[in-house]
Amino acid sequence: MGETPPKPLNVLSLDAGGPKALSQLYVLNEIMSRMTYDQDDGSTEKRPCEVFDMIGGVDTGGFIAILLVVLKLTAMEAGEEFITFISDVFMNINPEPKRQSERLKVAVMELLQRHNIDPDTKLVVAQGQPPACRLAIFITYDVHAGSSCVVRNYMGRNRPMDITVAEALMATCAISPIFDPVKVGKRHRMVDCASGGVSFSNPVRKLLNEAREQFGDHWTISTLLSLGCGHPAVNTNPQTPALIAILERIAVESEKTAREIEVQMADHTMYHRFSVIQGLQYSGFQSLPYPEWISTHTMDYLNSHEIDKGLDRYVETVKLGVGYATLEQLTRSGGALVSASSSPQAPAHYISREGPMESIKRFLLETNGTLKAGAKIVVVTGIGGCGKTQLVRRFVEEFGNLFLSAFFVDGSSKDTIRNGITRYVRSLGTSHSQKSFYDSMQFLSKSDGAGQRLMIIDNLDDGSLELPPFLPRWTDGVVMITSRSAARGQISPSTHLTLDVMSPGEAVELLARGMNVWPLDEATKPAYNRLARELRYYPIAIVQAISYMWQSKMSAETFTSRLNDFRTELTRDHDARNQIHNMEYLTAFAVFSASYEIMEPSAQKFCHVLSFFHRQKFPLRLVMLAVQSGFANVAYKYMEEGDGFRRGKALLEDTFCSSGPLDQLGLDNIVKQLGSHSFVTLVEADGQQLLEMHQLVHDWGRLHISRDEERFRDAAVRLLCCGAIENNQPMMQYLFSHVQQLKDIWKTLHVNDAASFSFILDESGLQAEAVELLEIINGALEVQLGQGHKNTIRSMRSLAGCYERMGRRTEARILKQKEEVRSNVEMFGENDPITIAAEAALQITMRQLRRETTRTMMVDSEPRSPIQQILGPTIHDSPRPTLLSLEHPDQSARSPPNEASLMTGSSGHRGEETHATDPAVMHELEIIKITERTYGPSNPVTVSARENLARKYTELGRYAEAEQMMKNVRTQRRDSLGEGHLQTINAASLLAAIYDKMGNYAEAERLARQVLMQREEKLGEDSRETFSARFHYAIILYKLQRYTEAEAVVQRALEISRDKLGTTSELYTYSSSLLTQIRQRPILTLMT
Repeated sequence: MGETPPKPLNVLSLDAGGPKALSQLYVLNEIMSRMTYDQDDGSTEKRPCEVFDMIGGVDTGGFIAILLVVLKLTAMEAGEEFITFISDVFMNINPEPKRQSERLKVAVMELLQRHNIDPDTKLVVAQGQPPACRLAIFITYDVHAGSSCVVRNYMGRNRPMDITVAEALMATCAISPIFDPVKVGKRHRMVDCASGGVSFSNPVRKLLNEAREQFGDHWTISTLLSLGCGHPAVNTNPQTPALIAILERIAVESEKTAREIEVQMADHTMYHRFSVIQGLQYSGFQSLPYPEWISTHTMDYLNSHEIDKGLDRYVETVKLGVGYATLEQLTRSGGALVSASSSPQAPAHYISREGPMESIKRFLLETNGTLKAGAKIVVVTGIGGCGKTQLVRRFVEEFGNLFLSAFFVDGSSKDTIRNGITRYVRSLGTSHSQKSFYDSMQFLSKSDGAGQRLMIIDNLDDGSLELPPFLPRWTDGVVMITSRSAARGQISPSTHLTLDVMSPGEAVELLARGMNVWPLDEATKPAYNRLARELRYYPIAIVQAISYMWQSKMSAETFTSRLNDFRTELTRDHDARNQIHNMEYLTAFAVFSASYEIMEPSAQKFCHVLSFFHRQKFPLRLVMLAVQSGFANVAYKYMEEGDGFRRGKALLEDTFCSSGPLDQLGLDNIVKQLGSHSFVTLVEADGQQLLEMHQLVHDWGRLHISRDEERFRDAAVRLLCCGAIENNQPMMQYLFSHVQQLKDIWKTLHVNDAASFSFILDESGLQAEAVELLEIINGALEVQLGQGHKNTIRSMRSLAGCYERMGRRTEARILKQKEEVRSNVEMFGENDPITIAAEAALQITMRQLRRETTRTMMVDSEPRSPIQQILGPTIHDSPRPTLLSLEHPDQSARSPPNEASLMTGSSGHRGEETHATDPAVMHELEIIKITERTYGPSNPVTVSARENLARKYTELGRYAEAEQMMKNVRTQRRDSLGEGHLQTINAASLLAAIYDKMGNYAEAERLARQVLMQREEKLGEDSRETFSARFHYAIILYKLQRYTEAEAVVQRALEISRDKLGTTSELYTYSSSLLTQIRQRPILTLMT
């Protein structure tokens, strides 16, 4: 007998939503009640941890998951606890994150106490069988917003986070900036964690990945239950409080993700989603809703006939226990299905190019017709329109069955290549549907022995584009490249084919077959020979000539005469003459002009509008969508429309509606006319009709309107903006490449148009480029409307939201704090302490961003010893433990920069912000100006502001300015507080650090010795501050080559730390390491 297949899984996913997550428990309670009732055996109420094999959540959804799995509560019991929790934590929010975090901690401790659970209980039990119900909750590391972490109650392949039940409960709800991050772990493994709700509010995809990691690819799913927290409001109020605004944004992202997953899961009966549709919107509320309000609207939702039936279907599916799909099939699902880019369409008339075809066969095939083994690259180069793409297409048509798969990629830019490769891999099935470009390249590079793949990079004409990053590292496969650039042949000289124009015989045969007169009789043969010669045997010109002659019923003799007229006219055009570089192109453009003359004006104008977009995959449905909106759709209206809007709208109306409203039949006629003249090709993909242009037609379309370019460009922008609407995902995947095509004009776009473009990019997952546009918009609105205008604030919020979706939380926080400062100025005035405090918080966040940016840009290097930090990079690395491999005492305490942290930093090379107009310095100077005006020059608030500026100068390496400022601070502190006050001592300590940086070791030694003595007297010899002073003093002595004294000072630190703190303390380890390295001074001195 074979093995019994494993029991199919039931999985529960809980969205983020703050207090509204209570509705999830009401829905879950209804499901559990129905299951219990259906048993009809008098058994007690079902507990979720008995029904589900894995429960996961994020934000308060994660909090509820812990209640259900760790505390093993019923849905009703969890609901009662959650009501108590939200009443204690979320009602009457305290504006100070620290106070709000204290409330959170108290509520969690009281919850655990009620259930007799020690707060220090670990979430993961290291020994024994894994729990029957797995828990997976998702949080973020606060320092890397968007960097997710999975918190589990079981041992997995990856080492689980060392986290307690109390820490996990608090971290799930620590929404920034309402709460402070939660510290998880101990000592050097301690990290700051926060709620993951803002970054990924719907955890279905992450939960499926986690289930696959835990159970394996082939385990099947019986049910996947996703519970939301209600649909978002249609409109938001700019005056909405911060937490409510965050929760409403979470709801938007949650439901957006749910819609995408529903598209992907449409064929799977195992997926069920419940989320209250009406009544849970926060819009209009100035405080969080009460539990009774959530309960009322959830009960209304559950009482609807449709939801009642849906709940019954879910319960029946659970009872059946049938596995409907494997985890491998479902993993990475959740986006709209995509198809690979289609192959180029075969022309109506094609003559086989036997010579070039034989060359390609020789490059790739053995004499017996099988594929040659190994990785191969074939490059086909030649002028545009000579038939490169069609030659390759014909090869695929004849020999494609020899390959595992063959796919075309548009090679016109890095973006199109990247998108084409990713799109192909995602089309291979649900297990690949969310692969990134890098995932896709890794997948293609793996050789599974199933066969060779053929990738065609078509129209790789940009000579500056670096190709290697886009070549799969497969051991068996083929890449074919077509390019106008002969230099591309250097990639593979031995398999480089230079394609020229057709032979005279091929050209004449193509012309005659196109006109249905093949074979030619002796009377007509001279005319066709002459026309082929006039067309310079150029394939694209011949195909265009056939279209023209066929449409106009013109003979070869007449067309030859007309062709010369059009060619002469083009050579008279200065702009055309400068852009047409050879006679073949001149001939092709002349034939295009001839065809253009006999087209209807609507087709002519549409051709020119299309020439501003990318030449491939223009979605035809966009035109009808634009017509329905009167060509006036605006995603965000920040300002009144400009002249470009009116010009573009007028041209589109003239193009499509000159004879009345355009219907589908009218649009089909325009496209048919363009197609009959070979200006466009109509293809279909994913149920969409798409237009494509040959590159030369695309170039000619722009050249032909060089004197009227602005009007047609405005029309192209207006048409694209009409696609920037919600729920337009099937079309959106084709719009972003056209937005990218217009990148040269992004900075000159009207802000409303730029907002529509950013919307399209954001919806397409291109957040980095969306941010680029949003930053342009925000800057323009600040200049034109002012920072306090409601539309500037609105754009700032859009930018902040995009930052957060990218995981750039610090930048998002800066925007929010800027808005807070502006609001405080309006409410309290610029001199109020509240405003000054908000501005100071903004400066801290800006410093944090600079530190994060610096960390990102730093190149990884070996740790340096303490002495090397002092003496500079000329000292070789010590093989012994170094201070950088330990946690600095002051840094571990998360105190402000002190003499030690200043001393051990780099020597002034902290970025390039050393000029006088450094933004942070300007802000600090502004704060000083405000505090001096408000409190006076000697007030402690003003003195603290000066100290902050001194620190900033030190960070920037502007030591002379830092010295003067810090001397002033020390004098004022001494005069107002006295020589022995701790603030005066700290000022002296910082001044000593600045002298140290300046190389004034004598003055640094005098002050450092004084600071050490004063701290010993005030704080005792075993305080951390005293230890810091002792270390600093020792290192200065070392720099003065007073080695014996330096060693004695550190030896004393070692003895104190050993006697008072123990040999396992960090300070003892720190002292021991520094002492060991100071004793190496003869070697180090020689090296210096």
